[in-house]
Amino acid sequence: MSDYHGHMTHKDGSHTYLSKEEVDDLVASFEKHNAEMASLMPQAWDALGVIGRATERLRKLGWRKGGGLAVRKGDECAVIQIGSTGMWSGWLDDDRKYVHYSGCVSSPEKVWLKPLAELTEEERAYMAYCDKDSAEYMEGEFSRWSADDAQSDKGQSG
Repeated sequence: MSDYHGHMTHKDGSHTYLSKEEVDDLVASFEKHNAEMASLMPQAWDALGVIGRATERLRKLGWRKGGGLAVRKGDECAVIQIGSTGMWSGWLDDDRKYVHYSGCVSSPEKVWLKPLAELTEEERAYMAYCDKDSAEYMEGEFSRWSADDAQSDKGQSG
């Protein structure tokens, strides 16, 4: 990555260019992470074992893929998804066809759900943090879109 420096995008849409040292640190971190994963899970069956243990742990923590029988249609719930570290408030629609959360819509079978009443205080606080962070991001996006629309309207009227 000799000449690549890249940039970091902030919530407000602005960019900060990364120094060579920052890029080198990021690359070193990625390489360390990849080496740790290869050591922990050298074969596909090792990775499947980790997924199985994680699934078991999620169930013991009260989470159910698609909500199981604990989240009924129309219920508000907490939502997590594989590949993300966020947790959001959401709801399962009246047909049990879609879960709505953080500006997203998903099939219930693709996410893990937990009734709000069963959340721990830590989960409740983390969900509030993630909801706030998501709302701030979306507000920034809407502001940028509005500014872009205003610029477009200005250009068309002149």
